[in-house]
Formats: sequence, structure tokens, C-alpha cells
Amino acid sequence: MKAAWGVAYKVACGVCLVWLAVVLGVAVHYGWRALVADTFVIPSDSMSPTNVNDL
Repeated sequence: MKAAWGVAYKVACGVCLVWLAVVLGVAVHYGWRALVADTFVIPSDSMSPTNVNDL
């Protein structure tokens, strides 16, 4: 009986670790996007293309 609980405990720990890894991976992904690498547009005419013939 003790061996059956040991196997079940190891399986439960493995499943828990997999879910923990998935949750941490998702958190790191969205944290990276939100804090470091998210793209956004700044509305400004300073970087608009100009016509060289007008200069």
C-alpha cells in the first residue's frame, strides 16, 4: 500500500511541476512583452518621410 502512495505522490509532483513551469513561462512571456519588448506607435510627424525635391 505504501508503494502505491509513493507512485501517486511522484506523479502528482510531476504534474504540479509541469503546471508551475507553464504558468511561469506564460508570466515571463507577458511580463517581457509588457515591460520590455512591446511595440507601440507614437503619433508624431518628426519621423515622416520627406520629399528630397522640396529641400
